[in-house]
Amino acid sequence: MPRSQRGMVSLRFERVPFRLGADGLPPERCPNCSGHLDYVQPDQFDPDRLIGTCGNCRDWYLVEISSEEETVEFLELPSRSARSGSVLTTRWPESVESRSVPAGS
Repeated sequence: MPRSQRGMVSLRFERVPFRLGADGLPPERCPNCSGHLDYVQPDQFDPDRLIGTCGNCRDWYLVEISSEEETVEFLELPSRSARSGSVLTTRWPESVESRSVPAGS
């Protein structure tokens, strides 16, 4: 899709649940490669929603912490190469649907 066109992409995300550590923190290791995860808290008023990034495999995750249930869930975000369609459509072709949206819609 040319960069000048708007588009819509529908994705199915795999939900990866974990137990919180004894310290109440999410895992330090990437679910994909076991590399070290760094966390960012984009909203200071919502400390249970984080973005996790792996410096090793470069994967990004939306991370939701449920302190009451002592669980944390990861949703893997598409990688930079996946956004262009190369990795995502190869690994999960049935999960990706895209269409162009006319400008101004």
